[in-house]
Amino acid sequence: MSHMESLLLPKADFEELLKAEENHFWFKYRNNVIGSNVFELLVNCKNSRFLELGCGNGNVIREIEKRLPKATIVGSELHEEGLLNARGRVACELVQADIYCLPNWAKFDLIGIFDVLEHLPDDVKALQEIRQSLKPGGKLIITVPASMKLWSYFDEVAGHFKRYSCDTLEEALLKSGFKIVTNEPFMMPLFPAMWLSRKFTQLKKKLGLNGQKEDRALANDQLKISPFMNFIMGTILGIEGKLINMGVRMPFGTSILAIAENPYDESISLPLAG
Repeated sequence: MSHMESLLLPKADFEELLKAEENHFWFKYRNNVIGSNVFELLVNCKNSRFLELGCGNGNVIREIEKRLPKATIVGSELHEEGLLNARGRVACELVQADIYCLPNWAKFDLIGIFDVLEHLPDDVKALQEIRQSLKPGGKLIITVPASMKLWSYFDEVAGHFKRYSCDTLEEALLKSGFKIVTNEPFMMPLFPAMWLSRKFTQLKKKLGLNGQKEDRALANDQLKISPFMNFIMGTILGIEGKLINMGVRMPFGTSILAIAENPYDESISLPLAG
């Protein structure tokens, strides 16, 4: 199976995400965290070039366009369904590309890859390929799902190969030749609720109490949330965001955000994996 075939997703997945991305607290909070970090990394960079790999429906890159209207922004996505949806949201250049075989384009100051790495069977090879598209001294900003304790049917339906810890993410980045700038968990308040919810759903499935619902339908149900709970969780995560901005490090979380640098010293670089 080729890398592209292994990453193919049902068209319905993009449609479900498109519905959820507009208002769901998880996407809104993650957008704010990513957008703030990207802005800080590029705000003082003249003629900055930003690339998002695996831009999906264009939800994150739309946020980046709002915050950095003068930057050159490019979105790359493997799936045509995502690109078509993104085209309705953003004005920037969009490219269909395989992350394992990126175009020979002008190098970027910053590359973002948000909740994509966990879908890749060879994360180190992908990260090494990404480095080839970064300027020396350029940076990578990345988010991944955290903690194998949260592994469930949801990860299997989503096509995840793993959930990361800060240590395993750091290991992959270092093996790829990057220097770590920051590597921290976030979305801590979601951890107990997510763990209980997924364990309870798995128990109901084992006991045959989920009716005729398949795993994909159960996973899509997690994208639907009442307005009240959406408000409550959004408010709680907003408090976490303020603490993080004050320099407080969350001890754990359901996601990890890392920033890594492509070293100026090419002797640090590792050869591309064969």
